[in-house]
Amino acid sequence: MVDQYLGRTEADQPTYLRLLVDPYLGLRVARLSGDLNFNFNVGGLPLNNVPLNQSATLVKPLLGGQMGLELSDRWALGLRGSISGLGIGADENFAWSVLAGARYQVSQRAALQLAYQAKESRYSAGQGIGRFSVNQAQQGLWLGVDIGL
Repeated sequence: MVDQYLGRTEADQPTYLRLLVDPYLGLRVARLSGDLNFNFNVGGLPLNNVPLNQSATLVKPLLGGQMGLELSDRWALGLRGSISGLGIGADENFAWSVLAGARYQVSQRAALQLAYQAKESRYSAGQGIGRFSVNQAQQGLWLGVDIGL
């Protein structure tokens, strides 16, 4: 972890800007499940509610980091990102996420956050009719309130 003030006063007191860098390693656990019901006719014979169910629980290695830049005692900017899966345990197993935003410290115990987040996850395993595959992407605004107890 890096925690460094980028300036000092004449009395050698820390001042802003303050840079924080924090890498991390871990595990990401995800549960994937898919359920489909089919209704179709075979030779005039109706087949209703034919189910197809697949599921998987993934435990993936995770590599990430976060960086913060405190601009003042109230304002800060942040960037956080991670990757996981790295193709381990499946034909395709990879996920990433990025979050960039700002934080405003309302009081000593409360802060407001506004950020933009994008993330994607891909997983594929199996062959033929038993193949299970998921490709999911999300993005959008992220609003938060931090309350310290």
